[in-house]
Amino acid sequence: MSSLSLMPFRAQHAWDFPPQNGFTRAGMLAMAGRLEAAGPGFTVLMDGEPVGAAGMCLYWAGVGEAWTMFLPELKEHRIWLTRTTKRVLNDVTKALNLHRVQIAVRADQEINKCWALVLGFSNPLPLPKYGPDGADFVMYSRIREEG
Repeated sequence: MSSLSLMPFRAQHAWDFPPQNGFTRAGMLAMAGRLEAAGPGFTVLMDGEPVGAAGMCLYWAGVGEAWTMFLPELKEHRIWLTRTTKRVLNDVTKALNLHRVQIAVRADQEINKCWALVLGFSNPLPLPKYGPDGADFVMYSRIREEG
């Protein structure tokens, strides 16, 4: 059985991930540096090696955008990944007093759109030509109700 753990995200962890969502390798590494600076993030380690990362870009008071990058090896641990991501997402949302968290998902990635719903996101809105390669995305949000 593989050992899974979390550690704070660092841009150099992105070296272990192939380019995705239309990014070139250089573009993805540059984006990783911006993600590290933009807010809290964590890296998923499997037997000490990075296999996933996720975090929150903070736009302004109360609003953040969640991001993820995962390698296929994590599919066998999808229950752990979902529970852990949901817990961390809830903890970060509360700790940073966020009233809105959003996530952009490629429109052609059905499993990721379903996962966004499982994590508590809703209100899908189309984002035509949003990706660096011109791919369509869908924006989901989690809105904290007052009271």
